[in-house]
Amino acid sequence: RGMGAKNGVLKFKYPSGATYVGEFKDDVRHGKGTYKTTDGHCYQGEWKHDLRDGVGTFTFVKPLDDNPLVSQWAGSYEGEWKANKKHGKGVFKYPNGDKYEGQWRNDQKTGQGVYTFKNGDKYEGKFANNMFHGEGVMICANGTIVKGTWDKDKLHGKVRTMLENGEEVEEIYNRGERKVREFIENSHQRLTSEPTGSPGRGRHREAISS
Repeated sequence: RGMGAKNGVLKFKYPSGATYVGEFKDDVRHGKGTYKTTDGHCYQGEWKHDLRDGVGTFTFVKPLDDNPLVSQWAGSYEGEWKANKKHGKGVFKYPNGDKYEGQWRNDQKTGQGVYTFKNGDKYEGKFANNMFHGEGVMICANGTIVKGTWDKDKLHGKVRTMLENGEEVEEIYNRGERKVREFIENSHQRLTSEPTGSPGRGRHREAISS
């Protein structure tokens, strides 16, 4: 890019008031550096060809604009980037106290991860496009454990639940709607349905009306 191109470690101020302190190569951010906006947003990490790429931390003091679709950006992300997008492994901490730690693909929670809610509930399993999707386990703060498959944030198929009192329940869901519930071993709940399975095994099936 000829004579006068920015190279090496420099401090640069943009017309918007944002600043960058770090490495340049041929006039663009390339290497390690810190970028801060006048609003307080800050990225500290690796750059390639003027894009966030590599490992870095981006702190968002507020949503980037008033569009609710991007309000999730408020918070902080620490992890891997590719071409300005969260891509690889990383941790996102939300301003409400929730936290996601796991895999990302093209700015979306996709792959294996753990989402911890501020109330103590925790989901461990598969994600796709920012949703619970695939096999997973929900560990509730009250001690209940739910194992099953999620389809776009909704339980789907056979689900096994261990209640806080030690009882186990098998359920069948259809896109979040429970269809069948079966208590296993020493259930103390009264069910109006007929018992199923071998006599004396303490198994009861309950059809859930839609």
